[in-house]
Amino acid sequence: MILACGALGAWFAARSGYADPWPLYLVAVVLGASAVFFSAMTVTVDDRFLRIGFVPKFVGKRIPLDRIDSFRVVRNPRTYGWGVRRIPGGWLFGVSGTQAVEVRLESGKVYRIGTKEPEELCRALKRVLSLRRC
Repeated sequence: MILACGALGAWFAARSGYADPWPLYLVAVVLGASAVFFSAMTVTVDDRFLRIGFVPKFVGKRIPLDRIDSFRVVRNPRTYGWGVRRIPGGWLFGVSGTQAVEVRLESGKVYRIGTKEPEELCRALKRVLSLRRC
C-alpha cells in the first residue's frame, strides 16, 4: 500500500514537471501509513476492560468496565469520518460505516465505537456488566 502510494506520487511528480518530488513522496508515505494503521480495529470485552485497538497496537483505548454508566447503539453522521477523532460530545473510534456503540462513562465522557455488529457489542457489555454487578 505504501509503495503504491509512493509510486502514484512519483507518477504525479513526473507528469507535473515538479522539480523536487520528495515532498510528494513524503505525503504519499504518510497517507499510506495512515491507511495501514487505521484499516483494522479490534474491540474486546474482558472481565475488567473494554479495549479498542488498531493495527499496530500503539493507538487504542482501554475503558474500565466499572466506570461505564450506559451504552447504546447509535448511527454516526458521515461527516464524523473514520479513525480516532474528536467529535461533538466525545471521541470516535471507527474504521468504516456509520453504526456505532456509544459508551457513556460516569465522569460524563463519551466514546463512540464504530462496529459492523453494534448489537453484539452491546450484548457482550450487558453480559459482562451484569456478572460484575451481581
